[in-house]
Amino acid sequence: MKQKFKIAFRKLLKNKEFTGINVLGLVIGITTSLFIFLWVNDELEYDGFHENKDNIYSVWTHFRYSDGELNTGNDQTGALKVPLETDYPEIEKVARMNYNPEIQVSNGEKHFRDKGIYADEEFFQIFSFPFVDGTL
Repeated sequence: MKQKFKIAFRKLLKNKEFTGINVLGLVIGITTSLFIFLWVNDELEYDGFHENKDNIYSVWTHFRYSDGELNTGNDQTGALKVPLETDYPEIEKVARMNYNPEIQVSNGEKHFRDKGIYADEEFFQIFSFPFVDGTL
């Protein structure tokens, strides 16, 4: 067995170009397979910790600008909530969420700016995010 490995190794060294192409192809194939596996695994596990994860859905939009550029995202207008609740009885709850990089919060005379997310009260009825501190 040891002799066969020596012969195979000598043949690989003799045909360096052939060996290099094959090793490069093998490395590219394994790397691509690994990235595909990691991507699929991430898609299947995304927000997988929610208690009711099999019944949570997100509305996505494909919008093409006048210059032909395609924009895909889950940014929806707030007005979409009412038609979803009234026109689709199979939908139990609808929550809107809007991320703002900077919001202004006012309490009487006090004003300050902070990063934040606006969400409906149904948000925490649908999602089971663990709280770090405080209560709902």
